[in-house]
Amino acid sequence: MLFLSQDDVPILEKWQDMIDLFSTIRTNTADYLAYVSSANAEENMQKDNFLVYKDRFVAYLRDFIVGSHQTALKIQAILLDLDRDELDRIFDEISQKPDFAPRFEEIVPNAEEKKEELLEIWDSFVMWFLDRNGNLCEYSILRVRTDDTIKKITRNIKRLGERHQQHISRKRDYLHIAKWFAEEADIERAHELSAIVFGLSEVRHYVVEPEVGSGAYREIWETEPDWKLLKPRVQGYRERTKPTSFTLNTVEKEAAKQAYLQELKSTEAKMLGYVQDGEIDLSMLTYVDISVRKVLLGWVSQAMLEESKVVLTEFGNRVMVHVDENERIKIESDDGVMEIPKIIFTFEDGDIDVNERG
Repeated sequence: MLFLSQDDVPILEKWQDMIDLFSTIRTNTADYLAYVSSANAEENMQKDNFLVYKDRFVAYLRDFIVGSHQTALKIQAILLDLDRDELDRIFDEISQKPDFAPRFEEIVPNAEEKKEELLEIWDSFVMWFLDRNGNLCEYSILRVRTDDTIKKITRNIKRLGERHQQHISRKRDYLHIAKWFAEEADIERAHELSAIVFGLSEVRHYVVEPEVGSGAYREIWETEPDWKLLKPRVQGYRERTKPTSFTLNTVEKEAAKQAYLQELKSTEAKMLGYVQDGEIDLSMLTYVDISVRKVLLGWVSQAMLEESKVVLTEFGNRVMVHVDENERIKIESDDGVMEIPKIIFTFEDGDIDVNERG
C-alpha cells in the first residue's frame, strides 16, 4: 500500500505500483463479471457435462469470495483509519516530483493541478472499496453478483441432478422396499413405514415467508418451522371476537369540544378584524393570519363548486366570493408569502361588527 513509508522505496514508485494493481483489479473484475453474466456461461450451466466440474467451479467461487473478502477487509480497515493530514503530505510530496505523470502537452500542470488529479484518482480508489451514502461500492456489487452466481449454479445442479436421476432404474430399490413391507406384520408400523418412504398421502402446499439466507446446504431438521394460521372454508364463517368494554370519556369529549369552539371563536374574531365595509379585499391587506388564511381559502374551494359563488360559512354568514384572474396579489403570513389571484369576499349579511358578534 501507499503508506509503507518505513522502507527505502521511493514514494512515487509506491504510488505507481498501487495504481497498476488497482487497474489490474478493475480489469479482472470487469472480465470476471462479463464472463459469469454471459450467455455462453449460462448455456454451459444448462448442459449435463456441467456436473463433471461443478465442484471445482463452486470451490473456485468460494475461494474467490474468501480471498477477496479478506483482502478487502484489510484495505477497508486501512482506508477507515487513514490520517487525512498524512495523505495530504504524501500527495504534496508526489505532486512536487518532476517525473510524475509525463505528458505530451506543451503546458505542464503545476503542483496544485497535479495534487487535484491525485485526489480524483484516490477518490475512485476509495469508492471502489467503501460504500457511500447508501450506494454500494464496486466490491459490494462484485460480492453480490458472485453470491447470485453460486445460487444459480446450485439451482442448475439440483435441476440437472433430478433430471439425471429420472433415467436411473429403481427396480432393485423398489424390490428392497417391497421386502420391508412383506416382512412387516403390524399394519400400524406399515403405515409409518409408508409415510417415511413415500411421504404423506395427501400433501397440501402453503405459502410462507421466504427463509433469510441461503439454505441450499442445510438439512431439513436444521430449518426452523414457519407457522401459518388456517381458517375454516365454510360459508358464513366469522372470526370469534371477544366483547370489550368502552369508556364514554364524557369529560374529555366536553373539554375537546370547548377547546374547538374556543379556537373557532378566536378565528372568527381574527377574520372579522379584516372586514371593511362588509367585505374582505385581500389586495388591500399586507398581512393575513395563518388560521384566517386557511378559512378564506376553504371558502374559495367551496365557492368554486357553486354556480352562484355564494357559500354558507362555519360562522353562519353567507359570503359571495369573487376571483379576478387578471390580477395577481401576494399575501404574507408567518409561514411565508403566497401569490394568488385577487379575491374579494362580500358578506351578504351586510356590515359586520365584531363586537356585536362577540
